[in-house]
Amino acid sequence: MLVHRSLAAVANEMDQYFRCEACGRVTYEIVARTAREVKAGRIEPGRSIREAGKVYTVRRVLKVGLNEYLVYLRPGETPAGPAARR
Repeated sequence: MLVHRSLAAVANEMDQYFRCEACGRVTYEIVARTAREVKAGRIEPGRSIREAGKVYTVRRVLKVGLNEYLVYLRPGETPAGPAARR
C-alpha cells in the first residue's frame, strides 16, 4: 500500500497527515493548534480528541512558538468521556 505524506507548509494544510493512495483515507499525525485551542480543549497527553470525525489519542504536545502548539496524535483509540469532544 502506497501512502502519500503531507507536510505543514504555507501553501498546504497546517497539519501533517498520511493519505492512503489505495483507499484515500487520511490519518493525522501532527495537528497545529493555538494556545487558546489547547487550553479550551484541555489537550494533553493521554487524552482522546476528535479530528475530522475520527478519534485520536494525544501522544505529545509541543510548544513551537509564542501562540502555537504541535499536537502529536495516535489513531484508533476509543473515546474517553467528555475529553473526546472536539
